[in-house]
Amino acid sequence: SEVAIERLEGLAAANRPWEMVVSYQDPHYPLQPQPGYAALFHGRPMPRRPGQWDAVEPHIPTYSPRSPRPVAHDPQWQRYGGDLDEYLRLYQAQVCQLDAELGRVFAELRALGQEERPIVIVTSDHGRHLPEFGDFQNHGGVCHGCRHIPFLAIGPDTPADRTVNERRYQIDIAPTVGELLG
Repeated sequence: SEVAIERLEGLAAANRPWEMVVSYQDPHYPLQPQPGYAALFHGRPMPRRPGQWDAVEPHIPTYSPRSPRPVAHDPQWQRYGGDLDEYLRLYQAQVCQLDAELGRVFAELRALGQEERPIVIVTSDHGRHLPEFGDFQNHGGVCHGCRHIPFLAIGPDTPADRTVNERRYQIDIAPTVGELLG
């Protein structure tokens, strides 16, 4: 957010069309929210629907980055392995942290008088992998989390209160933005 905010100041001053991509890792493995955000959820019970999640191991060894093997040597497993509540607390902390960081960028847009000007797109590399929809297979797979990717577009020429249910692909994002920009 620091770099984005610094660049926004220069782009706004230039008074010409501009584009900026801001990318965040969170919320994603490894779950490492800043301590202040983790403290917001420390010890809180995490609600679940009856019968869901009860036997789920929240730690999934990864290959990119590669988790330490054996799993007992992985610091992330040591932090929340076998403890789904702790995993969910850390995940919620990262969602909260990401929300706060995006809020800082939007606040800067408002402060610079640019809030009506840009097209803002918020998306992800995949959706949420939930056990009730089948286990995580791999990025780009057919599991629910890979097929349902969040996409939010905000801007002066984007329709308000519209939900698109037809199949779309992330490869469609660049041409869509190009069309919106004219």
